[in-house]
Amino acid sequence: MLFIKHPSYHSGYDSPKMLYEEYYKGQFDFLHDRRGAGVYTFTIHPDIHGLPHMIQYLEDFIGYVKNHDEASFETLETVARKYDEDPSVYASEGEYV
Repeated sequence: MLFIKHPSYHSGYDSPKMLYEEYYKGQFDFLHDRRGAGVYTFTIHPDIHGLPHMIQYLEDFIGYVKNHDEASFETLETVARKYDEDPSVYASEGEYV
């Protein structure tokens, strides 16, 4: 349903690659460039991202994020513990837009 070209209820996505190239990378870049700190929660659904042809896009996105020195992959449990110990660890210097 997600990749139907012209569904009546929303504009849909043109291709699976578009999710990663425009949507996920765009969100990450905004948070990285504009906020400078915080948590980017990336949740995937196996019906979409668990398909063999999607794995390369996921690997590319992970590589893209890893190319940013200050970015790291953590479990939400780790994030919650770090925040509980010191909330300023996720404080941002940027302004909300």
